[in-house]
Amino acid sequence: MIALNAAAIYVGVSLSGALGAVVLHVLDPGFLGPVGAVLILAGLVAAELANRLIVGRNPTPVVSGAAPESSQRT
Repeated sequence: MIALNAAAIYVGVSLSGALGAVVLHVLDPGFLGPVGAVLILAGLVAAELANRLIVGRNPTPVVSGAAPESSQRT
């Protein structure tokens, strides 16, 4: 899970430079701040939605990593 987090950070930092270059090419430099604020807001909304999805789940308890027993015994 840590490697996935590190990969996401690496991709995000890499894309930030490209997005900044596109914003500078298409818009004025004064729009870098508002574009960054919109991206931060989008990240916060995505994090909140993910949190609501995680909290809404009912986890099935598994005792000490063992597989759940079936209801039919042979």
